[in-house]
Amino acid sequence: ALTVSEPLTPENCSVQGAPTWSPDSSKLAVSLLERRTVKGPRRIMSAHYRAEGLGFTDDLIQRIAVVDRSVGFERYITTAANGLCLQPEWSPCGRRLLFQSTDNAVPISSYSPRLMTVGIDDGRVNALLDEHWFVAAARWLPCGERVAVCAVRDSTLTVPNTSLWVVDLHGNLDLRTPDITAKIGGMLHHDMPAWDLTRG
Repeated sequence: ALTVSEPLTPENCSVQGAPTWSPDSSKLAVSLLERRTVKGPRRIMSAHYRAEGLGFTDDLIQRIAVVDRSVGFERYITTAANGLCLQPEWSPCGRRLLFQSTDNAVPISSYSPRLMTVGIDDGRVNALLDEHWFVAAARWLPCGERVAVCAVRDSTLTVPNTSLWVVDLHGNLDLRTPDITAKIGGMLHHDMPAWDLTRG
């Protein structure tokens, strides 16, 4: 077993956002950012940097990892092919993780990652909402088979007015606020450093 001072995550990775406990409190799911080592000269083709000071974005890998609280790092449950993965949330049944995924490391206007799930045992990734959606927040419902989502589809607004939806594991959608004209939830402007903290 680990002592109090031993790290739970690999030394070459940094934790991005809040971790989430498994229902039995034995494991954590966490988004880990790793920078690949670039050898030799670097050819700079764009001026894109991460706003929080990480610098170049073309050598970043951000995956969801499962960490055992007794023995430490267990395994990655998503791959680099799934994009930059963030905001994991364990399902109430403990069989799946909800997370968001993006191919763009630099947030832009109306930027929103895809809403995904991944099976804990089989590692199968399932897309609930694609990049056409602006997702402000998403949470499992207690049944573990559906997700409440604060989102809007195909908006042309920089920071669109979101509605409350419920989506099941097959991508079937149910709009719960069809007549509302106001925005659901609170939001900071997208260039504020605390932008990602408000998305939960």
